[in-house]
Parts: sequence; structure tokens; C-alpha cells
Amino acid sequence: MACLMVVALMSLSYGKAQTSDSADAKSWSVNASLGIILFPEDVYLMPIVVADKGKLHLVSRYNYEDLNTFSLFGGYNFTGGKKLQYRITPMLGFVVGNTDGIAPGLEVDLSLGKFRFYTEDEYVFEFNDKANSFFYSWSELSFAPKEWFWFGISWQRLRPYQSDRVVEKGFTAGFAFNRFAVQGYYFNPGSETQFGIVNLSVSF
Repeated sequence: MACLMVVALMSLSYGKAQTSDSADAKSWSVNASLGIILFPEDVYLMPIVVADKGKLHLVSRYNYEDLNTFSLFGGYNFTGGKKLQYRITPMLGFVVGNTDGIAPGLEVDLSLGKFRFYTEDEYVFEFNDKANSFFYSWSELSFAPKEWFWFGISWQRLRPYQSDRVVEKGFTAGFAFNRFAVQGYYFNPGSETQFGIVNLSVSF
């Protein structure tokens, strides 16, 4: 069921928002990541692949909207800015597995100097039972003292249909080396619902 999804993870390694069509606009840019979600009594894996070619934005992921569920999204990148660089990507996705449905979404990526804000929002319309439809939002605010190191705060909100809103809050830090990046998250520190995430990614 959709309400089983208690965490999701953005699939971008750290970097500034793309601001314009570059000389590589005709080439594919791909990021593959593996999220390792660490609960006190269980571990889940969440593979994600993101591919961009010019304005085209494609995302495939597993165990994201729900366990044992695959999703595929297509979107269009709007980029620009000088001091404040931005990338805004409306998307539409299809979800198949424990949850079956359609999911419109939006990604917003903003960079200002060494600061970066990223948010990803989607609403999953469940085909079989609308009571399992839900709104999901993942957001991150980070600071990068070095190009290869960053840290900040992260929060996510999951709101199943006709239920109370659930908000998870935590800290994040990561580093990158060439094409590789490692990022960690610690949510609900000190509480009975605390959990961690390790995200491993490579770009090519």
C-alpha cells in the first residue's frame, strides 16, 4: 500500500543547478544511485536512475513510492539564472507494483553561491483504491564549504488520503570524488522512529 512508503530519496549527486543549454545538450547525462535505508529492525534498498538530454528529464526508481513498486517519470527541464541558478522540472510518472497509479510531480533545484535548495513533490493517484492516494514532498537545504563536501538539513512529508500529515526531519552530509558521491541522512534523531540513509551514486 502507498502508506507503507515512509521514506524516499532524491537521486541527484550534489552540484549546482544547470542554468542553460550547454555544448553537451545533445549528449546524455546519467546518474545512478543506490539508497540504503536503515531502520532499527530492517534494511531496504532503493535503486534510482536519472537521465537528462537537453530539456528531457527521465527518472526510473524502485521501492520509492511503495515497496516492491517500480515507477518511471518523464519531464521537461526549465533552466536559467546567473547568481541564482535554477532548474524547474514538471514531470509525469506511472507507478506499477504494490501501488498502481499515475503521479504528476515537480522538481525544483536552486543554487545561490555555496547554498543549494532542492525540493521534489508528487501526488500519486492510486488506480485500485483512492484511499491509498497520497501527496509526497522531499526537501533539502545544504551548504558546500568545498565543492566536494556539503552538509545541511532535510525533511520529507507524506500525507496519505484522509489521514494526518507525517513529517520526517533530519540532517545530511555528503562528499564527492570525480564521478562518485556518498551522502548520509539521519532522520528523527533521538526518537523511537529514528532511521538513517546512505546514498551511493555515480554520474556518467
